[in-house]
Amino acid sequence: MQLYKRIVTLVVTLMLTYTAAVKASDATAVVEAANRISIIIDSDANNELDDQHALAYAFFSSSVFDVLGVTVNNTYNGDGVQGQYDEAERVMKLCKVDKHIPLFKGADRHYNIIAPKIQELTFDGQPAVDFIISSARAMKGEKLVLIPIGKLTNIALAILKAPDIIPKVRVVWLGSNYPAAGEYNLVNDVTAVNPVIESGVQFEMVTVRYDDPTGTAAVIASIDKINKVMPNIGPSLSEPITGRDGDIFSSFGDYSVALFQHVKTDRSMYDMVALAIVKNKSWGNSKVIPAPKLIDTGWVEQPENKNTIVIWENFDKKLIMEDFYHAMINYDIAAYKN
Repeated sequence: MQLYKRIVTLVVTLMLTYTAAVKASDATAVVEAANRISIIIDSDANNELDDQHALAYAFFSSSVFDVLGVTVNNTYNGDGVQGQYDEAERVMKLCKVDKHIPLFKGADRHYNIIAPKIQELTFDGQPAVDFIISSARAMKGEKLVLIPIGKLTNIALAILKAPDIIPKVRVVWLGSNYPAAGEYNLVNDVTAVNPVIESGVQFEMVTVRYDDPTGTAAVIASIDKINKVMPNIGPSLSEPITGRDGDIFSSFGDYSVALFQHVKTDRSMYDMVALAIVKNKSWGNSKVIPAPKLIDTGWVEQPENKNTIVIWENFDKKLIMEDFYHAMINYDIAAYKN
């Protein structure tokens, strides 16, 4: 009889312990879900190869990022806004998120050309702009993080059309050689830069700085490491897709290898760094400065300006690239299947 009571007591104790563990696990899952960072990535995906890896990095980090959508814009050498859209769609399919994350076409031309038509029912970039606005307005409590990794046109148009979103968003732009002049994303639409900065939106510039160890240009993926790590990485597609150069692929990893083989050299992972410092702010140094003004393609300081922006520089190349490969190898898209 005593043995029976002991067994019953043991079983009850184990059941209570299991129930508590399940509840704790569920609570942890809820906390993790609640702490995911809501982002929209605004990309010129067909221009280079860093956009593709930035997108995959975000998709494969679904325990950290809640990618609400992807918008595209057109920059030089991107085969038009349709080419940018097609390449983003390829990456989304290769990462198996295309049925769960929406994709929208954005601006083809420059801000100053589109802005006078912003209140019309349709205009250049309207699908992306309206998606950004509706997503920002739907935010409760936290800010929506907009991560433009191309020109700033879609962001500037969204702010122009709906200034009520300004307090609801944080803009983290991969762009500029600040304090030096120029940079690819900047020169692709210089007319969009000042309207974003002068709006008063929370604005952060993740500096590029070509050939400078303090910018994202210094965060480099070696072709040898890509060839070693990336083959077969990511979910496998039952129906392969055609890459932009005509070859057939069933995984993002194989597409990554092909993109690097096409350029035949190591490459800076500029765009991916913008996502990395949102993921972990300790991977770069930030400083708050009075907002400068862009004149032509150069910066004019405004030390008395009460409007401030954040400058990101001096990135931890080692930790960022380690996290990139960790995200690739341990890819996690579970959150997008719910």
